[in-house]
Amino acid sequence: MNHYVEMRVRNVPDISPRQIAAKTIERLHIVLAANSQLNIGLSFPDLASESSAIMPGFRIRLHSDLSALNDVLAADRLRSITDYLDISPAIPIPNQTKHMTYRRYRPYAALPCRRRRHMRRHQVDYQTACQQIPDSRLESCSLPFLTMHSHSTGQRFRIYIQPGPIMDSPVSGSFNSYGLSSGATVPHF
Repeated sequence: MNHYVEMRVRNVPDISPRQIAAKTIERLHIVLAANSQLNIGLSFPDLASESSAIMPGFRIRLHSDLSALNDVLAADRLRSITDYLDISPAIPIPNQTKHMTYRRYRPYAALPCRRRRHMRRHQVDYQTACQQIPDSRLESCSLPFLTMHSHSTGQRFRIYIQPGPIMDSPVSGSFNSYGLSSGATVPHF
């Protein structure tokens, strides 16, 4: 990872910045899922590791090598949202940067869904499932998130983004189709 591209959400009167950021991540996901050989990590420079914000910010950085970034920027899927973004050219990453992970966090799923699944998998009735998965297992999540729309199922869902600690040295690894990783770091500056 020696270059990055910064995408800034423009202030557009008809569309909320949160919707533009979510649509940007959706489009990036489609491009990254279709090109799994691209190892691109995302960072959210407006999101501090100890932040209590519910939005990861209006700046998104893509980190990778120059050719992978150019491939993403040339993708047709991104063309429809470029009117809503200020996109920088690929820029070399500054020297002496810190590093950070951004991973997808999945809170414990809604209790009714978990109970129905438990009933199917273990052939138990609803009362037994309620005893085995009590209401106290419900987990609330205060991490920043983006509401996404699945093109394959048509459902809406949230992508919770959990920033990791700031580190002095990089950790290599792979990124998922959302540009997030539980182990690999991206430059933080």
